[in-house]
Amino acid sequence: MTLTVYTNSHTDREAALAAAAELLTADERERAWKTITAWPEYRRTPFVERPDLAERARVGRVFVKDESLRSHLRSFKSLGGAYAVQRAHQRWQEAGKQGPFVVSCVTDGNHGLSVAWGAKALGVECIIYVPTVVSDERAEKIAEQGATVHRIDGNYDEVTRLHASHAAHEGWTIVTDTEGRQDETNQSVIDVMQGYGVLARELGDDFATIAPPTHVFMQAGCGGMAAAILPDMMRAAPSADFLVIEPERAACLQASAREGEAKVIEGDLATRMVGMSAGEVSQPAWRINYPAVAGYAAIGDELVNEAMRSLSIPTGGAQPVESGETGCAGLAALLELERDEQARATLDVDENSIVVLINTEGATDPESYERIVGKPAAPWGVPVG
Repeated sequence: MTLTVYTNSHTDREAALAAAAELLTADERERAWKTITAWPEYRRTPFVERPDLAERARVGRVFVKDESLRSHLRSFKSLGGAYAVQRAHQRWQEAGKQGPFVVSCVTDGNHGLSVAWGAKALGVECIIYVPTVVSDERAEKIAEQGATVHRIDGNYDEVTRLHASHAAHEGWTIVTDTEGRQDETNQSVIDVMQGYGVLARELGDDFATIAPPTHVFMQAGCGGMAAAILPDMMRAAPSADFLVIEPERAACLQASAREGEAKVIEGDLATRMVGMSAGEVSQPAWRINYPAVAGYAAIGDELVNEAMRSLSIPTGGAQPVESGETGCAGLAALLELERDEQARATLDVDENSIVVLINTEGATDPESYERIVGKPAAPWGVPVG
């Protein structure tokens, strides 16, 4: 079992908030909030206390923000991609551009699903590239939204570079949730993060209902979600430590924090937590994450099944939380910490800790979910009431 932890001695929350104010402007953040909360599909997601998980992990309390109930797409990413498509289309029209508006992206599943859903709502063409590691089930769900799906051999970052070349040649509008270049940022990266800000505002309201959390665990691929929600959470929980959780083979944020600059992880990024299989840090997100994140944990896949089952099959009458392999990553990390005293001490996790986990997705691969958990997933594509 592999667990690698690191604490950042260079945190500077004022610098993080200054970067966030520049990148995620208040006016655009408010626009995203008003737009998304007006969608017919919008519902606040539950904030669930799980005493059984707290006992299992030897901490004081555990709360789970349950994004498996985020619209009919069952993922927090439904907030970002679809909103970014809408904003890109608005800019296209405002600029008076001619010809067809074609939107495209690379995805490991949920981002592409949200982009395809947003394109379908506008009635525009959508082209999605997916690495071959993505399951057939996930790719088929994207195609069901009307998108043209191309499966490409290579890891996420390799497919991203190929897609960028094709999109530039064809004139497609890229809606991406990551940007590796320092000198230029695709506006959609910021739009996606602004969409995720809806989750951040909800979490701020949720924090006001409990004792102040001591730790917030945030899954990270390129780091976009973490950066998007950190500003509001830092204000709502100023004494909390914010921890980034990554797969051991794709721990690009931890590697970058150790070096003090954004780094790229090359090679095999394969992990069952496929939504986090990214080897390159998003540069805009890095500007917020590096000064804000207190600690990092890189985990293996070994406890993914146990985490999924523990969330979905509670004890003691707690509320179940349906979770996919990526959604359960925060709990998988907490379970690894339970058996590693040195790592617990490094990250200051103990029996008094109040831990917030974010279940970023439900069973986006229902066949895998049923095989692991032993019960069917909730019907996919059914609007949450």
